[in-house]
Amino acid sequence: MKEKDIYARMQEKLSPKMFLQRIESNTGLGIPDVAFTKDVITSGWIEVKVVNKFPKREVLKVPFRPGQFAWKTNYRKYSSRIYLFLYVENSFFIFKGDCILQIYSQDNIHMFSCYDSLWRNVNWKEVYNLL
Repeated sequence: MKEKDIYARMQEKLSPKMFLQRIESNTGLGIPDVAFTKDVITSGWIEVKVVNKFPKREVLKVPFRPGQFAWKTNYRKYSSRIYLFLYVENSFFIFKGDCILQIYSQDNIHMFSCYDSLWRNVNWKEVYNLL
């Protein structure tokens, strides 16, 4: 699985109901992968990450690039509409706001996520309502 595959599924399932724009930016460090707008009031950002496997004995390291952590920390001062869509070993998790910056393990990842499912069973209507 690659980030572009997750974005393609998001486009397929969510774009009829909302505007999604993939961001490929060299202008600012840390800007998330996708900007979204549901209506004139509801908009935000989605960072998409893929981790192939859960580590056996250590915490899960979400592969944030330099600047992404700082961007998310600064943005959170002004808006709570920032999400992490995380694919790990055939599972799909969504984290919102401050939970994006937590440290996850197999033991606690469900506690911090606001949505989780096997990738093949994702309920995109629930995902839309969550945003």
